[in-house]
Amino acid sequence: AFLTDALALSGYALTLSGCYSCGKEPTGKVFFDTYSGSFLCEDCFGGKGREIKHSTFEALKNASLGLPVSPDGAKDALRLLDYYISNKADENISSLKELDNLL
Repeated sequence: AFLTDALALSGYALTLSGCYSCGKEPTGKVFFDTYSGSFLCEDCFGGKGREIKHSTFEALKNASLGLPVSPDGAKDALRLLDYYISNKADENISSLKELDNLL
């Protein structure tokens, strides 16, 4: 929750309430748009973004709500956050890679 909160405070909040376009909860494939920090369902995906595991989306959503996250979900979520931050800030944060190695 710390990283998602920090991103929100810095103006880079993730949209975790569902598909950014239609608002429905993604049930199949999930796509992440780095530009907007949003997630899209398979029906609304228009070629922008990259496919992620549905479990990664769920892990991020659960973490932002303070709910438990599996170790694998936490690792995948951390990798996506690292990717997002690296693209937004044009910087690599080595401590995120170290944390990934610890999980």
